[in-house]
Amino acid sequence: MSHAYPILLDVAGRLIVIIGGGNVAARKCEGLLAAGATWIRVVSPVFSDRVPGGVERGVVATDSSVSCVRVPTGVEPVVTAAIDSSVSSGPVRDGVERVVAEYLPEHLDGAGLVFAATNSPAVNDAVVRDAQARGLLVNRADGSETSPGDFASPAVHRDRAVTVAVSAGGSPMLAARIRDQIAGRIDAELLTLADALRQLRPAMLNDATLTEPQRRERFRRLASDEAIAVLNTGGVPALEKWIAETKFATDAASSSAPLQSERLQSTLPDSRPSAEMSHPEIRDQQSAVERLHSAIQNPRSAAENPQPEFRDPQSAIRNPQSGIEPSQSALENPQSAINPRQSAIDNRPSKIHHA
Repeated sequence: MSHAYPILLDVAGRLIVIIGGGNVAARKCEGLLAAGATWIRVVSPVFSDRVPGGVERGVVATDSSVSCVRVPTGVEPVVTAAIDSSVSSGPVRDGVERVVAEYLPEHLDGAGLVFAATNSPAVNDAVVRDAQARGLLVNRADGSETSPGDFASPAVHRDRAVTVAVSAGGSPMLAARIRDQIAGRIDAELLTLADALRQLRPAMLNDATLTEPQRRERFRRLASDEAIAVLNTGGVPALEKWIAETKFATDAASSSAPLQSERLQSTLPDSRPSAEMSHPEIRDQQSAVERLHSAIQNPRSAAENPQPEFRDPQSAIRNPQSGIEPSQSALENPQSAINPRQSAIDNRPSKIHHA
């Protein structure tokens, strides 16, 4: 494969089919069980002793960790063994189901993931072809370039909550070497922290009071040396308390946002009339504004017939309910508010009038 996108897949509860019964199939089965798989079907005419669930033909397993049944070649299993060793009809849904048979496409019925792990390229070709025709992801163990399958299995190291997976350009041996070097350098304190975060993370993800920046900042701090020191001192309860009481920059930014909005609103003029003002007062405001506008447009008329508010401009300024906030000079000299050019025309020398 020229490209590979690494993922960690939840394999619990889905049927995983392995075609093949040798050592490669056994390793696949062991790795899947370690990853949490609960339902595995292994199909082969013969099985290695390493494949989980080795029993005699027709005998139901009573092992508490593995359930399986062995049936004659070409016959689908009709007897199952549950974990409590009780027998019921239907396919195995908890543990490992071993089917002694040559491969048939029907063995993929109900599968969620498929592994082609036989020693026959022709059989592996058929498994890949049938799986892809059904829209199933399939892994091919023999590394064919002509029909490679959909995904590769990396070299894996698991220790408590930590999983390390390594791929090295298609070289399993090199990938295993790199994996072992990484595994040897993982600090025990990091493993303990990973276990603690597995407990704390779900509650933090579901906390509706946290914004996404706040949640991200908390997860970042939980991966710090300070978090390790708190965990070493008081365990998970102390770590949970520490992260809850720690103040973060994202908290300050979030809490100040409403305050800043209120301050902004307080600086904006409120053009709405006060609820305490009666309708006549509102009308008086509007009338006063109209008279001021008229005075500016017709200064001569305003000078000959001054309105009360212009006779006493200080009174108009002292009375905010009037709704007028002109400057004192504008009230005393309305002509100052008109166009300077117009003012110059209106004040030409008197000799022009006597011409």
